[in-house]
Amino acid sequence: MYLFRGQFRLTEKSLDKQKLFWVALIIPFFSFLYFGIPIWINYSIDISTNGYEHFLKISILPLYILASAPVLAAFVANTHRTIQTAKQIIETEKKNKVDTVFSKFNFTCERLSKINLLDGRKIVSFDSIILLFFHFKDNELYIRKKIINELLSKFHTIIKSKNEIEIEIDSTNNSCEENEIPILWDKIYKNINDINNNYLYICMRLGIYLDDDLESQHRSMFKGAINIKLEHILGDSGRTKAHIETYINIFIHDFKKIIDILSIIDERVKNDFDEIFIINGHYMS
Repeated sequence: MYLFRGQFRLTEKSLDKQKLFWVALIIPFFSFLYFGIPIWINYSIDISTNGYEHFLKISILPLYILASAPVLAAFVANTHRTIQTAKQIIETEKKNKVDTVFSKFNFTCERLSKINLLDGRKIVSFDSIILLFFHFKDNELYIRKKIINELLSKFHTIIKSKNEIEIEIDSTNNSCEENEIPILWDKIYKNINDINNNYLYICMRLGIYLDDDLESQHRSMFKGAINIKLEHILGDSGRTKAHIETYINIFIHDFKKIIDILSIIDERVKNDFDEIFIINGHYMS
């Protein structure tokens, strides 16, 4: 039995397919015969009262062994029932976990479908956004840190470019050295381009697009900002800075809506972007 113990492991299959159950019945029976036959062989069959009494007297050990069969079988049956119950609990938990994941997934898709983005853009595929931020493993959704770090890098670049534009416009307006103005203007031009490129990249990554008319307006806005003449910035009372800041804040405000909904699946998504939202005044407790 010890050498072949691996053959007698209990599984979640039905009791009649458990080798250990049959062993618990068969071994006591054969042991009963093994210890009884050498004793009984010297006696003839006597079905009288005295015969039964004498049989019980000489067969105490074999009968005790035989009586152990139902006890051992009951022990195996109870252990088997415990294993089956544990298996059912595991399967139920697994099913509940899967149901919870898909429930969150479907609810998140539904919420994303109701978003109205302020800049007029449209989300092309709601489930694609979820699968961009999360991946399935062991019937659960796990965060893709790589995409979060990638987007955070792009947002930090946009904010940095916006802040530099504000500084450069102020420097241009306050500059007394005429030869410094073209250098500052080149920096403004570069930062506006960086904002536009990163802005479009994030939208493309999230599957957020403009229709043809709004796309044309977007291109005109940035083309106008890039080609704006120096005299329009000088003394414009901060209108250019305000225009760029408003455009970026609208975009981040829209992005926060998406992140808030994705946080239904995992709150850590929102935590990763909190700094961006706090800096731009979009944080809500």
